[in-house]
Amino acid sequence: MSAFHSLRRSASSLVLGLALGVASAQTAAALSDASRSDVPALRGRADDAEDVRDALDRFSMRDIGAQDGTVPAASESGLLHKSGFIPRPKPTPVPTPVPTPVPTPVPTPVPTPAPTPVPTPVPTPVPTPVPTPVPTPVPTPVPTPVPTPIPTPVPTPVPTPVPTPVPTPVPTPGPTPPVTGGTLGAGITIAILDTGVDYNHREFTGRYSPLSTCFSGDTCPTAATRAGFDDEGHGTHVAGIAAGATRGRAREATILSIKVLDSDGSGYTSDIATGIRYAVNNGARVINMSLGGGGPTSSTLSALTYAAPRAVIVSAAGNTNNYTSPEYPAAYALTAGIRGSLIVVGAVDSNNRIASFSNTPAGKCSGLYYSQYCMRDYFVVAPGVGIYSSVPGGYAYYSGTSMATPYVAGVVAQVLSQSPYLTSQQAADIIFRTATDLGVYGTDDVYGRGLVNPSRALAPVGFTSVVVAGDTTSDYVGTSEALTSGLTGLAGGPLHASRLLKSAILLDEYGRDYAVDLSASARGSSLTVSGLIADHYATIHPFAIARGGFSLSGFAVAADPVAWGLGRREEDMDLTRVQDVTLAMQLSETLEAAAAFNADMGGRVSAFDLGSDAQSRALFVDASAVDGPYMSLADGGDFAGLSYKAFDDLTVRLAYMSADREDRLPGIDSEMFTIAPSRNLRAVDHPTSVVALALNWAVEPWMGLSLNVARIGEGNGFLGGMESGALAMTDAAETFSAGLSARVELGGGYRLTGSYSMGTTSIAPRAGSIATGFSDLTTAAYGVALTRDGVFMNGDLLGIAITRPIHILEGSAALTLATGVDADRRLIYGHEVLDLAGPAPTNFEMGYTARLLDGAASFSLSAAYQTDAGGVAGADAVAGALRFSLKF
Repeated sequence: MSAFHSLRRSASSLVLGLALGVASAQTAAALSDASRSDVPALRGRADDAEDVRDALDRFSMRDIGAQDGTVPAASESGLLHKSGFIPRPKPTPVPTPVPTPVPTPVPTPVPTPAPTPVPTPVPTPVPTPVPTPVPTPVPTPVPTPVPTPIPTPVPTPVPTPVPTPVPTPVPTPGPTPPVTGGTLGAGITIAILDTGVDYNHREFTGRYSPLSTCFSGDTCPTAATRAGFDDEGHGTHVAGIAAGATRGRAREATILSIKVLDSDGSGYTSDIATGIRYAVNNGARVINMSLGGGGPTSSTLSALTYAAPRAVIVSAAGNTNNYTSPEYPAAYALTAGIRGSLIVVGAVDSNNRIASFSNTPAGKCSGLYYSQYCMRDYFVVAPGVGIYSSVPGGYAYYSGTSMATPYVAGVVAQVLSQSPYLTSQQAADIIFRTATDLGVYGTDDVYGRGLVNPSRALAPVGFTSVVVAGDTTSDYVGTSEALTSGLTGLAGGPLHASRLLKSAILLDEYGRDYAVDLSASARGSSLTVSGLIADHYATIHPFAIARGGFSLSGFAVAADPVAWGLGRREEDMDLTRVQDVTLAMQLSETLEAAAAFNADMGGRVSAFDLGSDAQSRALFVDASAVDGPYMSLADGGDFAGLSYKAFDDLTVRLAYMSADREDRLPGIDSEMFTIAPSRNLRAVDHPTSVVALALNWAVEPWMGLSLNVARIGEGNGFLGGMESGALAMTDAAETFSAGLSARVELGGGYRLTGSYSMGTTSIAPRAGSIATGFSDLTTAAYGVALTRDGVFMNGDLLGIAITRPIHILEGSAALTLATGVDADRRLIYGHEVLDLAGPAPTNFEMGYTARLLDGAASFSLSAAYQTDAGGVAGADAVAGALRFSLKF
């Protein structure tokens, strides 16, 4: 005797030999109790005692029991009902409670006629029940079977259901995966296991599968219903949400209607099982089940286990209340062999709050504590209150977890349409991982993983990489995290113009490919207003102590409010800090040693460059070309040096400088999938070391010359640039430079400073990067600066400068990366030899400083114009700042 699927849990201790009338009365009482629930439910509601009697007659006759009077461990056949309800006139989560009807004896069952040939032979009675109205639903059943002896023979169920009783075409394989990139469901079949679909509705024109079907004669009494037509309305509403042409998520998906529920929204679990197998055998990648009720059955379990590796199963949680865990078939989500391919869906309202009628994970778990699986991990929510969608002949508002479920099924179809090679578990996992967290932080027992997020599900998930080697998307070598790609420095301009970088693809953790313009995250250095807000524009307090051949000097720097007003980020500014802290020790008349912390390197090696005069250096935004350009690559680091006075006019300096600079590079906005300079900022280390030797010669009292040579070592970039993510190409770089600088006192307060430096750089490419090799780079930097003091008053200083910072004269990089994927998931590669000798920026600068009121006030004006800014031909940059400060 099989278990009867009542609407409420009945006592499990009922004696199997109870008379039929007693068992029927028990069931009627259960139905009566269910009708009193004040929350929406899965079944139509019985409004009075007569309706209860009619419903009981119908359900009892359709329930199939065991002939020998035994109760199987899991029922092979039973009743399932649609999930969701039709509000009148508009859906409300809480229907009106129904008075408890008086249990009424059940009429004598009608003798069972010969069984109809169906997949799982089910004897079909010929009752004449009073038509059951379809008003407001009743609460969700709790799947505990009630033994009901019925004098009807039960044929042995077939483990694998045979095709439908109507002529069935030979099962066809799934559709050929289309080219990736579509996100509207094209190429994906969604099976709607429900009351059918109105195939004449304009929402489904041209996308209704001819394989749509039904399995049971009493469920589908007409030719139309046997072809999957909807004679109730629920299934059409569900299909419209999943794949309707105007309201659906997957508007280009194919709809396979498998009618398993009749015009009252009731059906057999055996038909559900048959429908699940039929769906996957006929190419469905997504199975939507907005239905529930009854308990576990071996046929349903077997069918879901068969389908799980082949399709994503999306099942309604149920409409009981927030304190009840999902009912069957959603409850199978924790079952081995199904787990990970079945998504359980609850409903939220327009404010993303859990609907009062929706079942929730409710703490349900299975397994032992060290290998436990919990419903919350396989549960998501979606809109399910007052949802407007298609119904036969028009449109209507429905509410229920039935309406939330197809929303998720549609998103799954979108994901599979974009990437049809995904397995069912991968597609489901993407839905889980990308859901927007609601309620308590993290996965919880109300919202589970959270609200399904279509845009995030279709965007890259997890670790992303630009492919540089390998044959397929499942076997490849990739770069570092692609969404944190960034590059600054001399290569920024040429890489920004790279055609190859504009056509790159990246792969996420699931092997999904996305086109990405990596060139947008490469940028050179150009003038900006923030570049003018340098340390010398902050409030600086110099200090110096000297005694017995020792001296200690430096600057205490306080944050400048003007810098905040001009948009400097908080993380880039220290409120107070010390800089250029230098300890010098006179070892003899000719030998001096020095060490410095957080130092600017200009002037520390070459005594006649601009950096040796702090006041002149402070005039300009970027005069590095006449300020020890290669030594300045270690700015902000530590310094140790020896100075030996070989002759009265000749001094030799040997220095070691080291800096472990950290900068922030822009990344890719994973939501908008574009480069966002102000978002996703990533810290990048750029270690630098410099060993330098300089000869400083005071040729005349009015003229000095300095010759210097240096070896510069860098990591994670070269020549001052920084790299991250997929644009991290440099393992190490080594530069050798030589420079000549001169200073001439012209008289009348005029001073002319000039410098010319050249270098050659060797680069070791990072393993697994887009760079397969670099040629040696030849670089240069040069410029002149003219200053005059006492222009308008004592102590003021005016200066102009024309410079070309370090730029590449000759050199190239060989790049290789994947630019596409074919239909067989084989990688397509592009190659480019990129000339790094881009246009050289030229700076035209002017600055003026003056102290007023006996030093109590200061005035500064700086302006700069750069051509070919950032190494981009034709790009110009203008910057300027005016500052006035007054001390009280």
